[in-house]
Amino acid sequence: MQKVNKYLLASLILFQGYLSFAQKPAIDTGVLSKWPEIKSPKISNDGKYVLYLEHYNEPGQSILHIKSVNTGQELVRTNIDEASSYSISFSADSRKTVFLTKGDSLNILDLQKSVSQLIPQVQSFQVAPAGHWAAWLTKDDTKVLRVSDLNISRNYEYDHVTQYWFSPNGSALVFVSTTAADANRDKVSLTWLDLSTRKSTIIWKGEAFSNRYTFDHSGNQLAFTGTDNNLSNGKVLLWWFKAGMTEAKIIAGDHNHQLDETFEVANKIPYFSTNNDKLLFNVKKAQVDIDATNKHYNNVRILNATEDHIRDRSAAVTYWAITGFNTGKACLLNRDGAELMFREEYNFEKCLLFTTGNDRKFWLHRGQHTYGITDLESGVRKDLIIKTASLFLTTIELSQDQRYVVWFDPDSLSYFSYEIATGRTRNISSSVPQQLYCPSSKQSPDWLPWGVADYDRDGHNVYLYDQYDIWKLDLDGLNAPVNITNGYGRKHHITFSLPNELFGDIGAGRRTINKDQRLILSAFAPQTKQNGFWHLDQPAHDPQKDCMDDHCYEINRTGMQLWDEDERPEYTPIIKAGNANVYLVSRQAAAEFPNLYVTADFSHFAAISDLHPEKTYNWLTTELVNWKTVDGEPLQGVLYKPENFDPSKKYPVIFTYYNLWSDDLHEYCEPDWSRGRIDIPYFVSNGYLVFAPDISYHFQQYTKGTTDAILSAANYLSKLPFVDPAKMGLQGHSYGGYETNVAVTHTKNIFAAACTAAGVSDLVSSDFLPDIDQRSETGQIYLGPGVTPWANPDIYMRNSPIFNIQEATTPLLIVHGDEDHAVPYEQAVEMYHAMRRANKTCWLLTYHNASHILFNNDARDFTVRVKQFFDYYLKGMPPPIWMTSTINDGKPVSTSLEPDNSGKRP
Repeated sequence: MQKVNKYLLASLILFQGYLSFAQKPAIDTGVLSKWPEIKSPKISNDGKYVLYLEHYNEPGQSILHIKSVNTGQELVRTNIDEASSYSISFSADSRKTVFLTKGDSLNILDLQKSVSQLIPQVQSFQVAPAGHWAAWLTKDDTKVLRVSDLNISRNYEYDHVTQYWFSPNGSALVFVSTTAADANRDKVSLTWLDLSTRKSTIIWKGEAFSNRYTFDHSGNQLAFTGTDNNLSNGKVLLWWFKAGMTEAKIIAGDHNHQLDETFEVANKIPYFSTNNDKLLFNVKKAQVDIDATNKHYNNVRILNATEDHIRDRSAAVTYWAITGFNTGKACLLNRDGAELMFREEYNFEKCLLFTTGNDRKFWLHRGQHTYGITDLESGVRKDLIIKTASLFLTTIELSQDQRYVVWFDPDSLSYFSYEIATGRTRNISSSVPQQLYCPSSKQSPDWLPWGVADYDRDGHNVYLYDQYDIWKLDLDGLNAPVNITNGYGRKHHITFSLPNELFGDIGAGRRTINKDQRLILSAFAPQTKQNGFWHLDQPAHDPQKDCMDDHCYEINRTGMQLWDEDERPEYTPIIKAGNANVYLVSRQAAAEFPNLYVTADFSHFAAISDLHPEKTYNWLTTELVNWKTVDGEPLQGVLYKPENFDPSKKYPVIFTYYNLWSDDLHEYCEPDWSRGRIDIPYFVSNGYLVFAPDISYHFQQYTKGTTDAILSAANYLSKLPFVDPAKMGLQGHSYGGYETNVAVTHTKNIFAAACTAAGVSDLVSSDFLPDIDQRSETGQIYLGPGVTPWANPDIYMRNSPIFNIQEATTPLLIVHGDEDHAVPYEQAVEMYHAMRRANKTCWLLTYHNASHILFNNDARDFTVRVKQFFDYYLKGMPPPIWMTSTINDGKPVSTSLEPDNSGKRP
């Protein structure tokens, strides 16, 4: 009897658990704007404290958390205004933190004593990035700026302040204040405050301060733009100040510092050189005054026989000039409009690299690329001519110390270095036994390189990726290449890379490798999708594993593809404590919210945040699916199932795709409004299966590659016992929209419904519309150099869905913004008109003034309509009125969302 009771009790517990599991609600639209996200994580310099924001878009709530790493104690949990979140920081000595509460009170928290000093009515604040100073602006009309020494709690006050900034080294504070010049106009002054002596110096006065300013890297110099009618008749001037000077000096823009009469200073941020002795700034062509009596007709644009590129909505050309403080002379760098190429974050020291814009008239310059190199000491510019059959170079950059230009040549499949001082060009990778380019670039004969990983601090070596490992190459070509990961990645099918922000602060430029330091490596297994961290103590030795599991920590590359930014799994880059070997990382999985963790060894992780919103709802699981196309090519994909999945049921399935999304197997999909691509958690939680298959590309055979992948995936899934083969749908955005258009026009009676968002339908017309860079020869749908509609009409026709419209049997929902500059709206109109003329079932949703991705109310509306569309075709629910009836202009569009219960069908 006792044994029976034990079984009964166990059964009751399991049943209760089942009921609790089964009762989880589905995600509805009311949840989509209220899903939490972690923002602005920071770790103190000593690695003992962490802060982050728990943010909700609705109701616009941000909760600040400050925690002790050692004890796990939460020191602060309070609501704040998100607008002030960017100023929240730890003091440089890790003793205090400063933040603004929801009630506009400034809280200066002593982290060691857990004691707060509250200061009411504060509008804004800043903490010095170095040193022990903070500053805040009062909310009253007097606009008092209080500058506080946090160590001794002493304040200094300055009136009528509107803006203020600390220098990067924390030694100075600069602020803008207003003083009444007369009854009708305020003058503006700029003050430099030396924090070590508390001496303040008014360094500039003028009519208006533009907020376009920059400090040099040491924090001892300042450059800014401003206007003064007395000096420049309202034109923008460029000013420069160095600590110790009595006032700022004009270095460009007035009659004594003009470049020439055709150019003037632009109101943009200037930039100091890396060694702080030069200033780079933008200029623009001066406006020419036209006599009021001039009767010339100007309502026409003339394009003559010498024009090489037509862009009706293009941005203006950016012109650059440079000046040295010792010479006092400014030099225009790119009168020809050449584009300036920076190493990173506008870092420059010895020279600057330009592209001369030949890619804008590539059909005239095929086989030759010209880059301009300007020596900043002499001001001399010389051309580097690279001859290649490729239309463009995907990788070309200055080396870390700016003594070399490094590029990948797609003809020889090698990396080259060009020594600027001597003019010597060297093939530096010819003896590397592995391919340094992506072998899966089937969409293009121009092989794409895996890329540059880093440089040595001494400037002698560059570090390059192959598919799995990392190589060190001598820029002089004297020493043999060294595989610093010892080929371990290739042997074990693990792709190694360097974490993004690990070795340097954001904005400090690309990190550089110190040969004596331990290297932390990010690792990804392309077949299993596992991710983790390894370390390397000595080059050319095997890396040692710290962790490797079914999570997503930081994935920089997968060894399977070269990502577009929108395909890269999202993650928070590693943040290192400034003065300790303690790291703040994010960890996520498909069913695990991306929480923050602290680690010292990348093997053991202590949780900092603890958010699990997915546990409240019917969430999802992921499954890696492997199958083969009819040609025997192996492919992978991710199958998303609802948490309450019942294998005895038949489910509808929606296919969504773009490139190689199987790498996202362990990525956490945050519920959101559908902005082009359907939101996976929302659909899965509401009873759909979603499948994201990889698409295999084939040069000039995009239709074949797309249909082979999608059809073989559909054939594989349709045989699974829980898939309803009569209820399969398609949905894609952008390139995925093109793939949807392809699939709809090249399959018959397989898919019950399809939705294409912002997709190309006609390669001929899309090639010659404004804002399009001849995509068939340079873009994503790459057909090859010299392939034009008049020379190769058959290639265009077989890759354009519009020319196979008669084969379409799948009802199609077309979605597009009429201000889309990536894929012109006309592509949607063509697809819609062609479908209607061919008597096919389709709808067109046009979102006015919307761009390539939908936002705000447009995304909300699309989310509702796309679900109604699939609910009708894949679940048999009543159609909404907008699918069955013509919506008159005078009738509110919102009423069309109501179900049509009249029995009418599309």
